[in-house]
Amino acid sequence: TTLVLRLRSLSNESADLQRLHIARQLITLLASDARVQPALQTLNEGGASTSVGDVLRFLRALGPGIVPHILAGLGVLESPVHRRILCDLIVEFGIPNVAELEKHIEDQRWFVVRDVLMLAQRHPPSAIAHVVGHVLEHPHPKVRECAVGMLRTFEAGAADRFLALRLRDVDSDVRLVAIRTAAIRKSADAVPVMVELLTDDTIHDRSPRELRMLTAAYAVIAGRDAIPLL
Repeated sequence: TTLVLRLRSLSNESADLQRLHIARQLITLLASDARVQPALQTLNEGGASTSVGDVLRFLRALGPGIVPHILAGLGVLESPVHRRILCDLIVEFGIPNVAELEKHIEDQRWFVVRDVLMLAQRHPPSAIAHVVGHVLEHPHPKVRECAVGMLRTFEAGAADRFLALRLRDVDSDVRLVAIRTAAIRKSADAVPVMVELLTDDTIHDRSPRELRMLTAAYAVIAGRDAIPLL
């Protein structure tokens, strides 16, 4: 870390063009994927020789240019705490553009997709609508749950139609988030689906919590029109 900071100082302040060039070349080398990935891997080792703080200081010293390498390395990290710390570092450096984030949406590891979604939500909803729409069909419920929650800030229209579909999700946690989000948005598109669910013979197969939330959400959205059914 000390070396990187010294090189960065030289690259910003040196009047000697040769030293300036060498310093910048060395920083580029140290900030390469071949150097960043081993640094990330040390977080999995859990030894006392290198602390999380040491790794973080090293990565921070390398600068924003390593963000693509951090994104590529999220999947190797075994601890969700470490992934959260590195996502915070990405935010500190500056959120990558949507195209860069999209490269990792197809990752086979669901937790990587979820972490990338959490970064993507810092972009305007209109910029990530196609990404969220895509992952709403993700096979892992934790990803779908995250995507459904992101619909809260979207404009009316397609987001409400997506939301209505998730009210029938096979996973109860996804359904709960969909119910909560529909109530917050007062989503009219959710009303027909809620009526069907509340009058379906299988309604009592749902948990008491889900039934209470569904009933309350329907009342909030439908208003007086909900009285006959409730």
